[in-house]
Order: sequence, then structure tokens, then C-alpha cells
Amino acid sequence: SGLAAAYFYQKEHGSDKKVLILDNHNDFGGHAKRNEHTINGSTLLGYGGSQTLVRLEGTIDRAEGYHRVTWETEKAYYWSNGMAADVFKVVNPASYSKNGKVYTMFGPLPEMKGRTVVITAHYYGHSDTIRIHLL
Repeated sequence: SGLAAAYFYQKEHGSDKKVLILDNHNDFGGHAKRNEHTINGSTLLGYGGSQTLVRLEGTIDRAEGYHRVTWETEKAYYWSNGMAADVFKVVNPASYSKNGKVYTMFGPLPEMKGRTVVITAHYYGHSDTIRIHLL
């Protein structure tokens, strides 16, 4: 996005540099925008932009119905402000399984580029690992 490009430009060339951002739609910032709706008295929150980049699939040993799966990375990654990435899950915590197959979306951080990342899924006391290389 234009916002990310401006941020990385200033990070590389100095925060004193000015960047003009022209954006032609109201969803400026993608993830930075928070969609908030109140339905029947309950507040629902959603992302304003696309959430993820890589789709992962795996298998589990329970085949019936839908189940929640939690994921974590082997190595700690940090946002540019120094906050640990696990505060904002690196991998979508809303992953699920259906009939023995696990589905999730993985949103890599910029510092993961060019590295091999090990991701572990935890499910009812079981765990499985996938290793991916991000170009």
C-alpha cells in the first residue's frame, strides 16, 4: 500500500523526508483500518484489508466436525516498533479443521523475507510442524 511504501521510504532515507500519499479509495491503510459493526447489541470487528498471503494446509488425527487449531512460530519476530509479533498473531488464530484437514492463512512479517520459518500447529495435545521458505 502507499502507506507502507511511505513508511519504508522514510525508514531507509530518513524520517525528515516528506512523502505525498495519494489514495483513491476510502479503505486507506488496509489493516490499519478497523471495520466495526454492532449487530443485535454485539460488537464485531474486522480487518479493512487483506489479512494474509500464504495458505497452509495440514492434517490432524481427528476427522469429525470443525475444531480450533492454534499456531506459533519457532522463532520470535518483532514489528518495527519492537513489539513482539506474537502480540498480534503471526499466524491466524482462527484456523480450523474439517474432516481431518487443517486450514489456515499465514501473514509473514517483512523481516521473515528470505528466511526459512518453522510453524507449529497445536491441536488437542498433538503438534505438527511445517517449514516454509519465504522468497
